Amino acid sequence: MSPQEAQQANLRKAEGKRQTIEANLALTQARIRVEVINAIS
Repeated sequence: MSPQEAQQANLRKAEGKRQTIEANLALTQARIRVEVINAIS
């Protein structure tokens, strides 16, 4: 594997991690919204 190929593989891994983190953040925010709505109702 050339250095360029290794760098591209690392970039894909980082992109996947970022998407996972963003998805978890969105999920947490949605849960908080549901809790707030339930608390108000």
